[in-house]
Amino acid sequence: MKKTIIALMITAAFLAGCSSDKSVSATADPAQAETEIKAEPKAETETETEKISVVSEISGTAEDAEAPAVEETSGVEETSEAGETPEVEEMAAEVAETPAAEISKTEVSSEKTVSKPKAIVWLGDSLTQGSLGDKDDNLANAPYVRLQKKVDVPVEGYGFYGYNTHDIFWVYTDETQLAQQIDPAKVYIFWVGSCDWAPSEGPNANTAPVIKQIDDFLAHNGGVKNYIVIGTTSRHRLGDLYIPINNDLKAHYGIHYMDCIDIINKFGYSEDRTHLSQASYDSIADAVYDKLKALGYI
Repeated sequence: MKKTIIALMITAAFLAGCSSDKSVSATADPAQAETEIKAEPKAETETETEKISVVSEISGTAEDAEAPAVEETSGVEETSEAGETPEVEEMAAEVAETPAAEISKTEVSSEKTVSKPKAIVWLGDSLTQGSLGDKDDNLANAPYVRLQKKVDVPVEGYGFYGYNTHDIFWVYTDETQLAQQIDPAKVYIFWVGSCDWAPSEGPNANTAPVIKQIDDFLAHNGGVKNYIVIGTTSRHRLGDLYIPINNDLKAHYGIHYMDCIDIINKFGYSEDRTHLSQASYDSIADAVYDKLKALGYI
């Protein structure tokens, strides 16, 4: 144990001596030591200068990095003030030339070029009068009166109580009667045939003559192109005969045909079950207005 301690002491003394030699060696030449001592602050000064330089470079880099962002922002502001960019303008031009846009332009143009008719003429029997069952009892509330309130062209109403199709057209045009000229510049609404059809004459026996008389009327003076044919009603004396009658009218007149059965089923008849209720007349007038618009007449 003692030997070990002694060995350790010797080793420690040896190491201490080596350390003392190094210290002396570092400071053996006073001038050299002084020079080295004086040089050390300079190195520190250079180091601080380098640090300052590095900091300046870093600061300058940060400022330079922010500059493009400012330029980009100002560029956006200039674009906003100047309006759409060329790319946006090109896209807008492409959209304007799409087929949908062209169709829209065509529709607007066609709506603007629709010419108003000289007048709308509503021809018929007691239903056109708006009769509730007694002759000429409701002329102030006739369907053509209601239609006049919805359009800005004259509406002429001619309802003849108890007249069949032939007699209605005869009174309207004959020189000894009303002496009206059939004018292609007018729109005609036909609500005729109620006094032509009777079950005793056989199913649908008088439909062809009614159609012929309407066609003859339309053929006058170069031909009437703008018209509506309203179907017959489901009044009790007809039973189901109104179905083939209206089917024939629809097949012959196509888009010019207007059915009224759904309206009557909803709003009903007057007490006599032959003429309509006021609500039915009003609704039919409204439906005629919609049909006139759908056909482009108004």
